[in-house]
Amino acid sequence: MKFTLTFIFALLLATVALCQREITVQKYNIKPKSLSVSGISAGGYMSVQFEVAFSNSVKGAGVVAGGPYWCAQSQMLNALQACMKTPSSISLSPLKSQAQSYAKQGLIDPLENLLKHKIYLYSGSKDTVVVPGVMKKLLEQYTDTFNVPKENIVTNFDTASEHAMITDDFGNRCDYAGSPYINNCKLDVSNEILRTIYFEDYTQNATAAAIDSNLFYYKQTGSYSAPSFDSKGYIYVPTACQQGTQCKVHVAFHGCVQGVSSIGLDYVKNAGYNKHAESNNLIVVYPQATTSYFNPLNPNGCFDWWGYDQALPINPSVYATKQGKQIAAIAALLKALGVDLN
Repeated sequence: MKFTLTFIFALLLATVALCQREITVQKYNIKPKSLSVSGISAGGYMSVQFEVAFSNSVKGAGVVAGGPYWCAQSQMLNALQACMKTPSSISLSPLKSQAQSYAKQGLIDPLENLLKHKIYLYSGSKDTVVVPGVMKKLLEQYTDTFNVPKENIVTNFDTASEHAMITDDFGNRCDYAGSPYINNCKLDVSNEILRTIYFEDYTQNATAAAIDSNLFYYKQTGSYSAPSFDSKGYIYVPTACQQGTQCKVHVAFHGCVQGVSSIGLDYVKNAGYNKHAESNNLIVVYPQATTSYFNPLNPNGCFDWWGYDQALPINPSVYATKQGKQIAAIAALLKALGVDLN
């Protein structure tokens, strides 16, 4: 019976995913310096990694229940303990040294680029998966290590939510911990992220609803593929962007057990970004990680924020740099869409 139910659930997810049309990756009229990133949990960590790696091209970031750059230091134990449960164990000094070393080697952009970024940080006060102190360490890293001006950072650490992407119209109750890890707290965090990053170039009170036919899938194959990536990623392309209007680009990284292979299109459709995309000429990209049980070991379908696909300890880990396989695959996709990445 359990096997049968699991099979039926998997079949339903596959059927839902098939409802979206495939799109051929192509260049759009992308506004220069308009790229931004965000993510929750493992996706929050990935958004920080991508932001730091390509800081010359990224405009800003939104992080929900993530943590400091290179927090795990290539060690799963660090990822599971210090970077999720015991923030008092996180020392920012070695993380700073590693980031400086990467920058010196040209593996990431100069850290000085971060000074002009706009950043939104969210941690629910009831989060039991990635405790709020971890996000406070990220705030400290931004201000003290990367010297981002405090006026460039907006924080919300006071909402009584559990570990989830926070919306104002979809999901479980605010203090619930569980799938699909999207909670309705009557707070539109996707809006807060985009408003913080784009500011004057953003229409907050969007009146144009998301158009389902503007959500497509693309093949995560070739240069767009990476270890533990699913076969498909998703992209929301507003009507105006399809017609040649100059548009911005945002990359939204899901958390563990939040990919399409785990929860269907719940995150892609209901994290909140798409309903703001039409009114703001904003292309939203949803890369997809999936579960893998051997080479690499990634049973929860997380993005790589602890180096699960690197040959350690033989070689230094580069998962959090431009040479990281997942980061490189996403960068290749963005370049193909017309984003100017150095």
